[in-house]
Amino acid sequence: MYRVSELLSKPLITLSDAKFAGTVCNIFFDKNFRRGRYVELFSEDENAPEQRYVALDRLRLGADAAVVSHEGLIRSLIDDLRSEAAPNPINRAAYNLDGKNLGRVTDVILDGVAVRQFEIEGKAYESDTMVSYSDKILIFNDTGKPFRPVRPRKPRIPEGAEQITVTATATTVELPEKLTVTAAPRTGERSDYKFLLGKKTVKHILSHEGNVIVPEGSVVTAELIDKARAAGKLVQLALNSL
Repeated sequence: MYRVSELLSKPLITLSDAKFAGTVCNIFFDKNFRRGRYVELFSEDENAPEQRYVALDRLRLGADAAVVSHEGLIRSLIDDLRSEAAPNPINRAAYNLDGKNLGRVTDVILDGVAVRQFEIEGKAYESDTMVSYSDKILIFNDTGKPFRPVRPRKPRIPEGAEQITVTATATTVELPEKLTVTAAPRTGERSDYKFLLGKKTVKHILSHEGNVIVPEGSVVTAELIDKARAAGKLVQLALNSL
């Protein structure tokens, strides 16, 4: 078993062509939070696609890097990713069924691709105790008793109700013979990480070589964020700043 925090910020290397493919910067799960699906890569290479993904079941986590067998497993577009996947829950608030704030999700424990536990402020919660989630919070059942959330019912249409028929009208649009498309400049990062400003680091942030980039107890400034970005350690800075 391993932690998501151990996977994030790891460099990804390909075995067959000996390439550094980028840094793991995010992870996505299935909609029920039972399995990890994809990891997202970030690369400093300006020529690399802005968003690239690798299926979690094709990746192996080593002590110093994540590895895939070849570069062909890295995909620049996954059609169902946003609609069929749940986002990384780390740093999201967690509540129980009585509305008590349990703290923030600090890690997720995986066994291969299977989600085994959520770690909230150092306490482990089994994966089947998570009953619902949004992009802001997660709800956990810590009662030890079965719980089934009540879903809103769809409104019924009374029998004999008047039906409305909508007829679509086709419209012909004339396009110019030549279109010029200008690509938007690449931003490089998915987030500016301004939400970290003023927080304190709870542990040393280390480079891939083991050197201290940001010491424990440091107050996060814009300069420290830039320093962590340059070293590919923004995710670790976010995970270890409170």
